[in-house]
Amino acid sequence: MKKLCLSVLLLILGTSAFAQVQNDIFSAAKAGDAAKVAAFIASGVDINGKDATGWTILMYAAKGNKLTVIEKIIELKTTLTTVDAKNKSGTTALMMAAINDKTVVITKLLDDLDAKIDEIDNGGKTALIWAASLGKIKAVTTLVELGADRTIKDKNLKTAAMIAKDKGYSEIVAVLESKTKKEQAEDNLFYSAKMGSNTDKIADYVKKDGANVNAVDTAGKTPLIWAVVHGNTTAVSILVYDLDADMTIKDLYNKTAVDYATDPWIKEILEAKKNNTVDDKTKLFEAAKTGDLLTIKELFNKHSMAYITGTKNTDDMTALMYAAEKGQTEMVIELVNTYKANINAGDIYNMTPLMVAAYAGKAETIDTMVSDLKAQLELKTVGNITYTALLWAASVGKVESIDKLVELGANINAVGPDGETALMLVAKQGLTDEVVKMLDGSLHKKTSTGTLVEVKADATVKDKNGKTVMDYAIDAGHLDIKDKLIVLGVQ
Repeated sequence: MKKLCLSVLLLILGTSAFAQVQNDIFSAAKAGDAAKVAAFIASGVDINGKDATGWTILMYAAKGNKLTVIEKIIELKTTLTTVDAKNKSGTTALMMAAINDKTVVITKLLDDLDAKIDEIDNGGKTALIWAASLGKIKAVTTLVELGADRTIKDKNLKTAAMIAKDKGYSEIVAVLESKTKKEQAEDNLFYSAKMGSNTDKIADYVKKDGANVNAVDTAGKTPLIWAVVHGNTTAVSILVYDLDADMTIKDLYNKTAVDYATDPWIKEILEAKKNNTVDDKTKLFEAAKTGDLLTIKELFNKHSMAYITGTKNTDDMTALMYAAEKGQTEMVIELVNTYKANINAGDIYNMTPLMVAAYAGKAETIDTMVSDLKAQLELKTVGNITYTALLWAASVGKVESIDKLVELGANINAVGPDGETALMLVAKQGLTDEVVKMLDGSLHKKTSTGTLVEVKADATVKDKNGKTVMDYAIDAGHLDIKDKLIVLGVQ
């Protein structure tokens, strides 16, 4: 169909006119106009096309921090073949994001579009080398945490750390020469497996901090092998059932975890896993994540309604929370309406299913939870971070969640523990388009009669340190946002 549209467009416009249309998509990408970009692509303009200098729309969006365009490209990523395309200088979209210190863009390119983190340009520079050479510490930190290779040398035979040292960027050198969050998490994972301490954090080391559950030490042993050797039953159970640790890995003595098992209970855990007899708790959470309503019904018939709604994992997550996190809207409805799960019940920090969905960017699920299931918008977590669902969404840059929550009536000016607002958090992350949207009247909320009312964030609010959104933008180095704020009349 798209090819047909393209052919018709060529016949109507002619080659030179169509070339102008192709060029217009680049202008739309530069301007951050996601709607125009989507319309051009729908009409047959090539999402992978390059302009005369070899730039793609993704490159322009990455350079200019145009997140709405990038989000649109993510939606169409099945047709995108040029995420790692290079312009005439050999520069990729990821490199452009690194050069401009745009950490949210870097994360989206790597996590959502599977960009290659260690591509090199014509000078042998990677995104990490570019960021280090220009003093972009936020980009360096993000790339290191996401696994960039710090040993690669450019054509002058210098690594990122060497270049940073030459230029006197001591903070960047410290980042490049220190352990990453992932490496520290793996150290903690091994320690917990050996000592049987902090077992409640084992899942977090892997799921949140990025530790490799099957990492091996100098003896060739994995965390699972060490947990078995020291008889730490809880650690073994978590590693096997919750984290699916590989039981077949052999250490330098050619032994697996099973070979070291002497404790009867540990033997039973390993044998059950080996025979694929997964426990019911694991089945429950997997069913919630995948929307498997039949398995939920089977577990209800075997156990009880309280089992379906009250069972928690090691990270205090319920089936309802997992369903919300994965955007399994039908599952959320079923758990609340049929199994009477409490839509507003939180974990030990009062993190509710709505907050989980907001943090994960699941706008459709958010809509159902608030509109149909009466999830409360203004509940806050407890502890060090007292955030509403909107603040959680803003803290991780989930613009789709922010827009939906505001539409549903969330308080756009709600404050966190330090007086920070969603607007401040968005500005801190460099989300230029969303900052503008929150201030220029582009956001609306529905009234009880169904009409839409304009909503604007208050740019004059100060946090507990007396800082406004302008201060947040400047402190984070987002001068483009500073300029936009000035244009919008913000002081």
